[in-house]
Amino acid sequence: IEDTAIRNNGTYGLFLGSGPGGVARPIVQRNTFTANGTYPLHLELLNFPTTLSGNTYTANGTQAIELVGGNLGTDTTLPSEGLPYDLTTTLSVNEAAVLGTRTLTLQPGVTLQFPLGTGLVVGYNTLYSGVLTAAGTASQPVTFTSSSTTPAPGQWNGLNFRGTTPASICDYCVIEYGGADANNANIYIGSSMPTIRHSTIRQSAGYGLSATSSAPIVVSNNIVDNALDGLNSTSGLIARLNWW
Repeated sequence: IEDTAIRNNGTYGLFLGSGPGGVARPIVQRNTFTANGTYPLHLELLNFPTTLSGNTYTANGTQAIELVGGNLGTDTTLPSEGLPYDLTTTLSVNEAAVLGTRTLTLQPGVTLQFPLGTGLVVGYNTLYSGVLTAAGTASQPVTFTSSSTTPAPGQWNGLNFRGTTPASICDYCVIEYGGADANNANIYIGSSMPTIRHSTIRQSAGYGLSATSSAPIVVSNNIVDNALDGLNSTSGLIARLNWW
């Protein structure tokens, strides 16, 4: 779908589902989405476009891209389209989907907004490993936040590094308003070794970051305004140059 004006529809501008025929993985580029009643674009993680770029979005009822989560079994990149992604379900990166390692890459400027009861789960164990590459910049951070119009602590679960490798990284990220599930943290790290650096971790209903049986690298972050401790760990980790 290229170079097309998609406008003045009662609900969605464009609805791309996976359908009964399996995964199609379309191309969506250089389109204009204008004055549609709800979301300009509905996407599903398991059918995410191979190319999503150069689109413009103006005066739609909800200025965001609706994204259905799921259990990712292929390497996938979410680009920044100038709008946040509104998740409807939990997004999992190879939570026992396929043997081996699968990677979710979030480009600088991407914002993921989660509703209550959902979050981002990375991996399952050493056989079913997931990698999250969220490498923002100082001017274009990657943001994980609540989808509520009145955000507050505890409105989504948070990031759960369940089975990942040292390749996972959150660099120049903002993680906020999580801590709703039993992990009780914006970031929970279990048996994993991700790197968290240059990031802001704030407004959790519980801990900023909690780690169990893990050795993450936590460097040069702002970990502030969380309901409990900024860092809770039952294992060794590298934590330095953080602001608490």
